[in-house]
Amino acid sequence: MNQSTPFGPYTLHEMLGEGGFSQVYRAQDRQRRETVAVKLLHPAVTATEEGRQRFLREVEAARRLRYRHIVPVYAAGINDGRAFLAMRLMRGGTLAQRLAAGRPLDNVAAAQVMRHTARALDYARGYGIIHRDVKPSNIFYAEAHGSSHVCLGDFGLAKVRGLATVTRPDQVIGSVYYMSPEQVRGLANTTEQSDVYSLGVVLYQMLTGRVPFAGQSQASVLHAIVNSPPPSPRRYNSRISPEVERVVLRALSKDPARRFATAGELAAAFQAALPDGRVARRPGGRLPGSRRKEAGLPTHRRPEFWVAVLGVLAFILLILYLAG
Repeated sequence: MNQSTPFGPYTLHEMLGEGGFSQVYRAQDRQRRETVAVKLLHPAVTATEEGRQRFLREVEAARRLRYRHIVPVYAAGINDGRAFLAMRLMRGGTLAQRLAAGRPLDNVAAAQVMRHTARALDYARGYGIIHRDVKPSNIFYAEAHGSSHVCLGDFGLAKVRGLATVTRPDQVIGSVYYMSPEQVRGLANTTEQSDVYSLGVVLYQMLTGRVPFAGQSQASVLHAIVNSPPPSPRRYNSRISPEVERVVLRALSKDPARRFATAGELAAAFQAALPDGRVARRPGGRLPGSRRKEAGLPTHRRPEFWVAVLGVLAFILLILYLAG
């Protein structure tokens, strides 16, 4: 495509990315008078009923979801035989770009991704939507006014409650390295915990610089996801604490029932497992004792708790001394 190509109300410029189903361009929205991202589906995708259903899923998800941590979709339709979505341009790029060098992220950066992506997944879940394609290339950084936050995008493979699909129950779809064991077995098995697993893979990669299962073929990766225990994250990054490792491995449990119930619980458990002072805390960001025990984390009291206890005891002793 040329550097400046008219497409409906948009002028398409350079390509930002390309996947198996679509191409994404930086574009000028001549009506809104702003720069946006336009996603063009390959004609072969919407030539089939399955492809059209996939497009409808993404459009329906965009219609239902309006949230700070989900990439906003401004418009969708078909122009010159090409299905398209116009979205906010995420100027900070993707998590995949930041992980491309194979180096781990620091705890603060990893915690931000977990916190914001989990909020997006839990919000979508409240509207009956399971993403089913959580991976670094679908996690975007929105930068504005000197700060950044993380947004989840690309709901093209989402399972949307109330929207029929023509995909077979035993069909396998998703991005190989980030698929849950139940996704490998077929779409009929996917639940909210499938997104928790995929987010756990993203966490593993952020902490180690690699995915837990990597093989020479797609078949070998899928076999390992279903049958092999994930390698210890500490094998690849000795700075990971045993507490953090327990959180990661629980998220990657083969049994969905043994994982965290929600993405938010996983993000909170990860933040709670980090050493004090490594991540700026927010209200509700740390798990209470009972939830920490459930997450497999120690329930010891924080130092300021004992300082307060000693202060109270000293005050009581002073009162007793004066009374005597």
